[in-house]
Amino acid sequence: MVKGLGAAALTGSAAIRSRSARAQDKADVVVLGAGLSGLQSALLLEELGYSVLVLEGRDRIGGKVLTHKMPNGFVELGGQTIAAGYGRMRDLAARTRVELFDYLPRVMMDGAPVLALDQKVIAKTDWAGSPQNPFAPHNRDKMPWELASGVLAKHNPLADPGDWSDPKSFNLDVPFYDFLKAQGLSDAEIKLSYNTNVGYGTSAHDVSALMMFFIQSWNKQQSEGAPNMFGAPGGNTDIINGMAKELSTEVRLNQEVQSIDLSDAGVEVGCANGSRYSAKIAICSFPFSTLKYVDISPTLSGAQQQAVYTLPFMKITITVLETKEPFWVNDGLGPMTWTNGPAGIITGTRYGESDDVNALVSWTRGHDAARLDRLGPEHAKALVIQELEAARPAAKGKVKAVHYHSWGMEPFSAGDWAVFRPGQISAFRSEMANPHGRLFFCGEHTAVSNRGMEGALESAERVVFEALDRI
Repeated sequence: MVKGLGAAALTGSAAIRSRSARAQDKADVVVLGAGLSGLQSALLLEELGYSVLVLEGRDRIGGKVLTHKMPNGFVELGGQTIAAGYGRMRDLAARTRVELFDYLPRVMMDGAPVLALDQKVIAKTDWAGSPQNPFAPHNRDKMPWELASGVLAKHNPLADPGDWSDPKSFNLDVPFYDFLKAQGLSDAEIKLSYNTNVGYGTSAHDVSALMMFFIQSWNKQQSEGAPNMFGAPGGNTDIINGMAKELSTEVRLNQEVQSIDLSDAGVEVGCANGSRYSAKIAICSFPFSTLKYVDISPTLSGAQQQAVYTLPFMKITITVLETKEPFWVNDGLGPMTWTNGPAGIITGTRYGESDDVNALVSWTRGHDAARLDRLGPEHAKALVIQELEAARPAAKGKVKAVHYHSWGMEPFSAGDWAVFRPGQISAFRSEMANPHGRLFFCGEHTAVSNRGMEGALESAERVVFEALDRI
């Protein structure tokens, strides 16, 4: 059954259009995208006995799971942590013969971040009395990263994470800003505690409170019982590589999809390099931030079209810093720094053979990420170093920027995780992943009960179930 479309919409003049090139390869299913959800969909379908082709536009597999290797370890640029509650990811690691390592003890070694406002460090003991502290008297003892998140945890109205899908909760699909104001926070408090180093969107104004309630409730659920932070000892890309090895055919790389033509009989996919592929159905794991550039015929319509053209994906830029020596030992502070400038939050990573910090990583989000990207990698890296050295003089001459990765500028993602704006959950979330004829959709952004890597795998299970009666 075609949801939201009349069956006639996929016949007659709207059938597969004539193309100069003929399909080069055929399979039961063509999977678009070789990230977690795409690869998992392909594996599940092969287990059921179907032939599958997997197409990937990049020159690598993994999608938003990306490990940057270094001489003394690695840094996770995406798909960082596997929580204790990530049952699907932990099962997948076992299937791909990757023995997970609990990094939580190493993470706990760093303690709280060092606060640096306007390139000047403010000790935690001085924060409550600092003239730069804009918080109300009853909030002045809270650090900037504690206020908004604490209010969210204390006043979250969702009894269960799954309640975010209930239409009865849609009255909560309002700006997160409105929620914070209703809890008594001032504009100055919201600016520092949320809009600075924003987690979702670009400010509290353009992210749905209902999405924030779901995420907070879900994160709490994941950490209940065992607060582990698992990862692959060689980087989480090892799990992705293990998935690819399980497939009966190799992933076709450098296949930038430009068109998807649908008919009652099947699907034909056209790529920028002239390659063409035909199948009974297609499963698309592309984020909507890039799917909007693919020519789908017949076109999407209604709420689904609205979702593809308007759902934002988080802008985040990552600068990897190599340290010549642990300057944080010299200034008596920890390796982490929380700034209100373009360096964002600088964390120490301990992804090496020892417990030592193997790299510092600057995480810049939202408008500040866009600012760095406009500068270009070299100027952006210099600006991050400049801010760190100004705030932490002991770092001067001790730090070198060795890698820069912008998810916002990445052509096959154009952002990282999905962010629902106010009103978007009630407007189209329940319809945006509906099958469109013989085209089916998966990916983290289509998950219902989970986020991140676990959400990607959840969506793969759902899409395979949906597709079975059309193959």
